[in-house]
Amino acid sequence: CAGATVNPIIKFDPTGKIVKQFGAGQILWPHGMDVDKQGNVWVVDARVPTAAELKQFPDWANKGNAVLKFSPDGKLLLTLGSPGKTGNPPEAFTEPNDVIVGPDGSIYVSESHTAQFLDNESQPGAVGRISKFSPDGKFIKSFGSFGYGPSQFRGPHSLAFD
Repeated sequence: CAGATVNPIIKFDPTGKIVKQFGAGQILWPHGMDVDKQGNVWVVDARVPTAAELKQFPDWANKGNAVLKFSPDGKLLLTLGSPGKTGNPPEAFTEPNDVIVGPDGSIYVSESHTAQFLDNESQPGAVGRISKFSPDGKFIKSFGSFGYGPSQFRGPHSLAFD
């Protein structure tokens, strides 16, 4: 979506009519999404801009690698991570994949997208983790690491609660 002026988040009614749309200019690469009990829309912006994108759209330097919480009407309510930065929670994320809000309101974010394509468990800097935040967005903990073993992940996607 770098440089795009279209809304990447669109809500349809059961007949397919557009009811609401938002997010233009706010989300670089929408990837994972969840809607919480209050109808707030959580969107994972899964990567930072490439050098080519930044050359063409320099205003997009502070987008990506973040989790955005929008009201049902599209107002930005909360940002987890530091848009445009790569790192470790709570300050930043590394290619977050998905977000889910648990039954108790806790927020879970999975990382990292390109880790699923790596072929070496000892890849320097590879990330495979899930981070937990309180309902108000305060960091609680991260767990998991990159790999194939117990408590390890390779690009965890599609979080769900049973």
